[in-house]
Amino acid sequence: MGDWHAKVGSKPITGITGNFGLGDRNEAGDRLLEFCQTNSLFITNTCFQQPNRRRYTWTSPNGQYKNQIDYILCSQRWGSSLQLAKTRPGADCGSDHELLIAKFQMKLKTTSKTARPARYNLSNIPRKYAVEVKNSFDGLDLIDREPEELWSKVRDIIKDEANKNIPNNKTPKKAKWLTADTLKIAEERRNAKGSEDKE
Repeated sequence: MGDWHAKVGSKPITGITGNFGLGDRNEAGDRLLEFCQTNSLFITNTCFQQPNRRRYTWTSPNGQYKNQIDYILCSQRWGSSLQLAKTRPGADCGSDHELLIAKFQMKLKTTSKTARPARYNLSNIPRKYAVEVKNSFDGLDLIDREPEELWSKVRDIIKDEANKNIPNNKTPKKAKWLTADTLKIAEERRNAKGSEDKE
């Protein structure tokens, strides 16, 4: 964005200016176009058909002369996000330049969901789990150990043995159009198929 004193004119240049520039190009306009071409930029406020009063960016103090000499430049890769660019002639900004705005619709990447911690089926904890945890605890060296270090070791033992010995509590997502009976039949089929695969 800037007060370039450049006039790019009304002749469109593919990828850099649209069909709605104003006036004739000047030397500063040539330099601006070269800058845009080098840096893969386009001039947003030449891309939208607006009344002239929404395209002029500067008015002389006596109101006799009007020009489009201020621009918002944007990377060409964001071109599809641009929705509008125009001046706000009525805005009181204490300048002979008009307030120039651009509106973008950004498409942000969705963040990947973090994996939820395992949920164990605690209603039926196998005896093997208790035995393995006890054996691991019996083997712990408790002499000259820091409390934090001991806590980490205990936590790791419990987690490791739970992963090995306690089944996960699988709660299928319920589809609104499926009844409880249908879900039950589907679960029975899955279990039957699982037992067939093991045989």
